[in-house]
Order: sequence, then C-alpha cells, then structure tokens
Amino acid sequence: MRMLSHFLVLTVLVGASSAAAQTPVPVTPSRVDVQPFGAQRFATLPADANFPEGIAADPATGSIFVGTLDVAPGGAATNFLLRFDLRGRLLAKLDFGTSPLTGLAFNRRDGKVYIAQPGTLVGADPKIQRVPGTFDATTPIENVAIIPNIPAPAPRLAAGLDGAPITTTFGDSFALPNGLVFRDSDGALFVTDSLQAAVFQIADPSQATNLCPTSSTCVTTAIQDTLLASPGFPALGVNGAAFAKDEARLFLTNTGDDRLLALDMATGVLTPFVEALDGADGIVQGPGNTLLVSVPLADEILAIDATTGRIQAELGEFLGIRGDGSVRGLLFPGSIVRVGNAIFANNLALPQSGTPAEPEADVRVYTIARIFIPRSLTAR
Repeated sequence: MRMLSHFLVLTVLVGASSAAAQTPVPVTPSRVDVQPFGAQRFATLPADANFPEGIAADPATGSIFVGTLDVAPGGAATNFLLRFDLRGRLLAKLDFGTSPLTGLAFNRRDGKVYIAQPGTLVGADPKIQRVPGTFDATTPIENVAIIPNIPAPAPRLAAGLDGAPITTTFGDSFALPNGLVFRDSDGALFVTDSLQAAVFQIADPSQATNLCPTSSTCVTTAIQDTLLASPGFPALGVNGAAFAKDEARLFLTNTGDDRLLALDMATGVLTPFVEALDGADGIVQGPGNTLLVSVPLADEILAIDATTGRIQAELGEFLGIRGDGSVRGLLFPGSIVRVGNAIFANNLALPQSGTPAEPEADVRVYTIARIFIPRSLTAR
C-alpha cells in the first residue's frame, strides 16, 4: 500500500456498573484481524518481456500463464505469452510481435489459453486468440473471434452533492477487449471491453462450430451499460470479470470509477456492489464466500465478502524497488489468479503520469508476485 494501513484495534468499555466498566467488550471487526500478508517474488520475466498484464493458470498442472502489454512507440515493443511452472521457472515463451496482450483465461474444456488482444492499438483487428496450454516457441496461434465495434453507451445521469444534475456523455470508441472469464456450466466465454462499456459473449468456443475467426457473427453483446463506462482515471471502464460460485451474478470491475459491479444474470440488471476501490482491476473467486479484487492504485489485493460487499482483508503492499530494478511487494498489480491457497499477481508497474514522482519510473525488471491466503479466510 502507498498509504498507512487502515487497520485499527479498538477496545470498548461499557459502564453499566463499576465492575462491568472494567471488562472489555469484544468488538466484531469490520475486517479480519490480520495484517496484510506480504507479496513474495514468484517469478522474473525474461529481460525482453515488459509490463506483465494478463495472468491465468492450469490448476491440473500448476502452469502459470502470463501475457505482456508493451506498447512502446515506433513499433519497438515485443510482446510474449509466457509459461511458468509452480516453482517460477520459465518453461515456454511465445512471441506475439508488437501486438499487446491483455486478459488471459484457461479453458478446462479444451486445455487452451485464451488471449484478449486489443489489436486496434497497433493497427490490427481486436480479437480473441488461443493456444494449447502446452505451447512452446513454435506453436501456431489460433484466431477465435473478432470483437465488433458498437455505438457508445447512453449518457450517464447523476446528481452532485447539491442535487444539481450531472450528465456525462460518452463518444464512440474502438474496441478494447480486456478481461476474460468462462462460465463453467456451458463453456461460454465472456469478454469485457474497457472502452466500449460492454461485455461480449461467445458460445462455448471449444466447439468448432462456435468459432468465427474472421468475423464478429458469433459474438453477441451480453450487456452494454453506462455503468460500464468511465470518465475517471485511469480512463478505462469495465475490466475484470468473475462469476459468483452459483453463476447467478457476474461481478465486474470498473477501473476508472473504482467500483465493483454485480450483473444479475437472470434479469440483466447491473448495480454497483462496492465503491472506492482504487483502480479496481482483476477479480477472481476467493475461498469460501469471498472475491479477490486487485486495486492497482493502492498496490494491494482485497478479499471481499460476496454477499455483503464488506472488505475482509487487505493483502500485500508496496515496499520499494530493489537494487536490480525489481519490485519489492506489489506495484500496480493488475491481473490476478488463484491456485489453491495462493494468489499470483502481475506487478504491471504501469506508469500513469510518466513523471519521476512515480516509483514505476525505476522499474527495470518485471516480476510476478505470490501471496499466500490467510487461514482466517480459507476457514470461511
């Protein structure tokens, strides 16, 4: 965290009688009484791989997949899909050229890694691609679908503290596929689009008949809503996605609005669920009835009760830059994935202002962090 810990221990005394006044009354804390668990370095990216963004895992093999989001000007960037084992050793490195990669998801139905590629950033189609989970440097990259362009969402209507109306109008934008999540019950793939304020759906892509590699005919708009757009900072709307365990709700983060939203899959109603999450980004199911949400602007990961929205724990913090230019702890952790009792987080370390005031300016070695989940959460 870049700010003081929010944890505060309170002792409450009651004075119904002189004896009772000396007896501390137990207080149920609003957050689990644990200090933030430290983030340890799990893996180091190759020297030519910068800005780890997407992350996914194959729970059967323990493989961790990482994609990079390097958009250096002048076509100087090279992006990769990397595969690590659970010891943090690099097993494979697949070159994607100048095309940046955003969200990743592993599909248990076909054993493949699905990749969101915002190709418009480099003059190509925005698309979903995939490779087998056992890929190596020579594995062909398959195209799954092109993400379509759709009109801007409706204006957002709100009111200021004085009740005066505030209207925010959003213009048309190009497609920026970002977060990916599969629905276990039917294999459908859901894709968030951070600039078009939309979530797209692709029917089970493990079935060959549901692929549309050269058109958007099999991509449907699951929802487009003004709540999925953002005029805030960073200028990204809907980002991460994760289903509730019963699949009745789809949880979505809005990065610029610092929000966690909940989409009722039966009614299609989208509502704010948790506010003031600093740059809310990645989201995965946590232990018990919790969600794990990365908040890059606070350099931490939050465990949130999936029913009440109450924060149960704050995990990880920024502890500075090592002498070799790598991050100690967390720095702008974007995407996350959970494997058993461990959370793996990308230290994206993405500069926001490009000034020396940001610690990201000193990062020269990019890393993946690991945090072990507190027992107080796993016991829930």
